[in-house]
Amino acid sequence: MDPYCKEITDIVLPAIRASIAITLEEKHNFTQQMIGAKLGIAQAAVSKYIKGNCSKPVLNMRDYIISRGLVDKVVDAIVSGSNSKKIEAMIDRLCSDKSLLNAARLQS
Repeated sequence: MDPYCKEITDIVLPAIRASIAITLEEKHNFTQQMIGAKLGIAQAAVSKYIKGNCSKPVLNMRDYIISRGLVDKVVDAIVSGSNSKKIEAMIDRLCSDKSLLNAARLQS
């Protein structure tokens, strides 16, 4: 098993999704349902991410990601209407980014 697997599933992916959700809602006026459809997650999960109802490590990682603009290209792809495979591939690349994984390890 990948030693980073726990950090990816517990911290990195939720923080990436939260970062994207917040950016789409605040800067592009997307509804929670629209965000959920674009990310392939339930509207309830989007609501949780936007309200900050996440673990402290996820919130810290979300802030780290937003402050560095790490999801800006993903958000731009969503706003421009890119297909879901492209968006998923971009998110997958972020999930495997070693600097994010190392930052996640510091959070857990």
